[in-house]
Amino acid sequence: MSDEGKFLIFVLEHYRNKKGLSGAEVVALFDRHGLWDLARKSYFVWHIESPDNFVQEIDAYISNPAPTCSQPKEHLMKRSTERKTEGNP
Repeated sequence: MSDEGKFLIFVLEHYRNKKGLSGAEVVALFDRHGLWDLARKSYFVWHIESPDNFVQEIDAYISNPAPTCSQPKEHLMKRSTERKTEGNP
């Protein structure tokens, strides 16, 4: 299995544990929101960050999905900046 494949499993398991969901619930969530693609495209950043950061990014993506998933990191960074300028943490 590739490093990226192993990391996808880690992301799924970490998210599952943080949210108290079953594996089947997380797989369904990832399928429904296109999160597999987001995780694959974010691999190089997420694998060096704290796992709690990608949990926050996944939650933000679910709340405010990008029109396309071609540049997920830029989309999330823009939304993060918008929240800070609006006075939200």
